[in-house]
Amino acid sequence: MLPCLTILADCVGMFGGYIIGTTNLGISSGLYISKTIDALVLKDIFTGLIKSVAFAGIIGIIGCYEGFIVKGGAEGVGKSTTTAVVNSIILIIIADCFFTAVFYFIFP
Repeated sequence: MLPCLTILADCVGMFGGYIIGTTNLGISSGLYISKTIDALVLKDIFTGLIKSVAFAGIIGIIGCYEGFIVKGGAEGVGKSTTTAVVNSIILIIIADCFFTAVFYFIFP
């Protein structure tokens, strides 16, 4: 679901920018849409989707691993959940650094 949430967040962000730009900043609808299309780069969309798939894999693998090795009843589940969240965050940060290096320095 993470890639789906990424697409949804991208669309909501662009729509939110449209609403703020047209209502608060006085930008015309046509100008906002044309400038958004001009600034929108397909590479950014694809790299975001590839990253979201990788991050979803990391979360799923870490969550399953920690779920399979849990011991100690309800208390163990809580500790394992915390460990899974912390490990996922750390690995996502590392993976994000890796993907940024690959997408922007190796394949500019």
